[in-house]
Amino acid sequence: MLRGGLLCLLVASAQGLKLWSSKSCPYAQRARIALDECGAAYELSEVDLSAKPDDFVAAYESANPGGRAKVPVLETEGVTLTESLVVVEYLAETLWPQELTAEQRAIGRLVVQVSPFTAYLDVLRSRGDPGQLADAVSTFGAKLANFEAFLATHAGDGPFLFSDFSFAEAALAPFVSRCCLFLEFFVDVDVKLVCQIRRLPRTLAFVTACLERPSVRATSLPDEELIEAMRAMLLRIEAPP
Repeated sequence: MLRGGLLCLLVASAQGLKLWSSKSCPYAQRARIALDECGAAYELSEVDLSAKPDDFVAAYESANPGGRAKVPVLETEGVTLTESLVVVEYLAETLWPQELTAEQRAIGRLVVQVSPFTAYLDVLRSRGDPGQLADAVSTFGAKLANFEAFLATHAGDGPFLFSDFSFAEAALAPFVSRCCLFLEFFVDVDVKLVCQIRRLPRTLAFVTACLERPSVRATSLPDEELIEAMRAMLLRIEAPP
């Protein structure tokens, strides 16, 4: 029986994969990282979310009728899928060469839920008030400490949750990279330095390994473009009603 990377490539080529994505979207990047980790050949179609094309909307509605069309959307010969975590887990179960137990998959889903790295927006929203910003940074540091405890409980000796980069890291890495970039640029908070000061070696190793992963770097926009996209988002969020 064929196993590992060769089997993954054969399955991928048979499924005719197409991914609808948007360059600055972290949720879409989750799917791109997973596809790259699988070694899958796929068609990439970038979507302007301010002017969604009809064929993209039709693809989305074929999976989720009546929903608001958003990326990522993964089309295969057998099924069309939406929602980034659904897409990543589907790829992990069908194409990923790494084999995980049911217990490991459950832990992988859980780590995505408890991750502190989506909290950067809470910190950025507080940047106009020094007191609120200090509180937000302190709260973020406490979440990093909780993440350290999670890794100490569930992870092995390496930098990742399991023996190698898995679907869990694919789901987290876009937010790890944005968290580090945005906090340092907008509020001068160095996430790695926070890990060092708080003595969080597992979290520091996890962050560093995610940032250095080739699939993460290959699917990321230049820092300048991500910063401009975040600046525009903050202007929308903070605009008076």
